[in-house]
Order: sequence, then structure tokens, then C-alpha cells
Amino acid sequence: YLLEQWWAFFVCTWVWTVAEPILATYDTELKKPRIFQFDETGYFAEFDSFAGTGCGFEVIRGLLKDRYRKDLNKREAIDLAVRALLHSGMLSHGVSDARVALPSIATISKSGFKWVSSKEITAKTAEILKETGGDNV
Repeated sequence: YLLEQWWAFFVCTWVWTVAEPILATYDTELKKPRIFQFDETGYFAEFDSFAGTGCGFEVIRGLLKDRYRKDLNKREAIDLAVRALLHSGMLSHGVSDARVALPSIATISKSGFKWVSSKEITAKTAEILKETGGDNV
């Protein structure tokens, strides 16, 4: 019976629909942002700068490493997020293209959590696509 439970667990971990959540927050006691990524077993790791998961993240990891800085302001952070999502959608299978399906983006700061408006995301997407000609975002 124990073997059957482990087999069921093993099978479940290989299903594409298993989500690996990321928790991003601002820690008011430590006075710093914190990012945690969980895997399907419940294990979690804390990251210092950014975290990602899914098939699209492997495509954008280099872009984020090259362009991410701890001192990004809100405008620069939104620009990087849109670029990353556009890049992922164009180059990775199984990821919605941000040119077709508008992504959701939020900011987290000392002031709290706030969704970025779809108007701002649409404008930034158009600006980046115009700047790059739709390639090499």
C-alpha cells in the first residue's frame, strides 16, 4: 500500500498542470522585499533578486540576469517585466504570447501590492514592439 501512494505521488509530480507557486512580498519587519519559490513537493527556496518557473522562464533567465538591477524604479521594472513576457511568448512553446494575451503584472513595495493597469501594459507593449520591430525584445 505504501508503494502505491509513492507511485501516485511520483506520477502527479510529472503532470504538466502541477503549479510551482512564487510568493513575493515586502517584509515590514526586515524592511526588504522577499521572494520564495515552491516546488511540487512543498520545498521552498528564497531568492535575492528574482524567481521564475515554467517552460517560459528558461527562455528569459538570461534576459533577466542581464537587465535586472536592485535599484530599478517602477517604470524600469514594468519595462523589464513586459520585455521578459514578450520574449518568453515569442520563443517558448506552451506560453501565451503577450502580443495576443495581455499579461498581468503587479508591483510590490513598502506601500503594498498594486496591479499595473492594462492601459499601461498595452502602451509599454506597443512601445517595445515599435522599438524592436517585434524581434529581440
